Amino acid sequence: MTKTQISIDKTQGLAYLQLSKEQVASTRSLTSTINIDMDVEGNLVGIEYLSLTTRFPKNAELLQSFHLDESDWEMITAGERVLS
Repeated sequence: MTKTQISIDKTQGLAYLQLSKEQVASTRSLTSTINIDMDVEGNLVGIEYLSLTTRFPKNAELLQSFHLDESDWEMITAGERVLS
C-alpha cells in the first residue's frame, strides 16, 4: 500500500482514508457506517467513514479477504487516530 491520505469533513461527520492510488472498481458497505472501496483485484483502496466515531473492525478473516497484513492494519489504525 502507499502512503495513507485522510480527508475529513467535520461539519458532515464524514472521513475518507485512502490507502492506495489504485482506481476504485467497486464499493461495498461493510457496516452501516463504513463503506470500502476496492480495486479490480479485490484489494482495499479506501475506507469511507459515515461517522467519525466508527472504527474498522479487526478480525483475521476480514484482513485476509482484503489482502491486508499487520503493517496495513497499523496504517488504518494510525489514520483512525486522526479522526478522534
